[in-house]
Amino acid sequence: MIVVTRGGGSMEDLYAFNEEVLVRAVAASRIPVVSAVGHEIDFTLCDFAADLRVPTPSAAAELVIGRREELSQRVRRCARDLATRLSLEAGDLRRRVDRAAGSPVFTEPRRVLDLRRQQTDEAERALFSAVNLEQVKRKGKLEQLETALRALDPDQPLKRGYAMVLDASDRELIRSAALPAGKELLLRFGDGEKKAVTL
Repeated sequence: MIVVTRGGGSMEDLYAFNEEVLVRAVAASRIPVVSAVGHEIDFTLCDFAADLRVPTPSAAAELVIGRREELSQRVRRCARDLATRLSLEAGDLRRRVDRAAGSPVFTEPRRVLDLRRQQTDEAERALFSAVNLEQVKRKGKLEQLETALRALDPDQPLKRGYAMVLDASDRELIRSAALPAGKELLLRFGDGEKKAVTL
């Protein structure tokens, strides 16, 4: 903070605070400027260009000192808060390190390794068991399908001693009414075929 100040005096004494160069410098300042020129009844162009105007130099001193004390208090408060936070973080990290140091991974690494190996073996056995069970199921289903297909095979009855009667066009005949006298037939057995003629 910059304080532009002078005690009371005549207008000629305060004329320097109306100079264009000074007024422009005050207006362009990136640092906050407090104008405390003359007494309460005195006004200069610097008063209007400044960020804040106070009536007297003593008022500016009180303002600056008060702000400084306020900032000092804030700095001290922030320092205390930071120290508390760091202490809490350090305590938390210390507890985490203690817990990690007491973990079996560090105290008994071989036991942990054996446990992991045992778990892997159990998982492997469970996987093989599941695969074997699935294979048994699939094999049983395949056998059922094969049995069903064999039952549908038209040659199976022939192998058991039955015969199939076919006409000259190789069509299967299943009724006696379709067999007029003198009709040429083909009898198919499990071990071969024979021609015949109806009587």
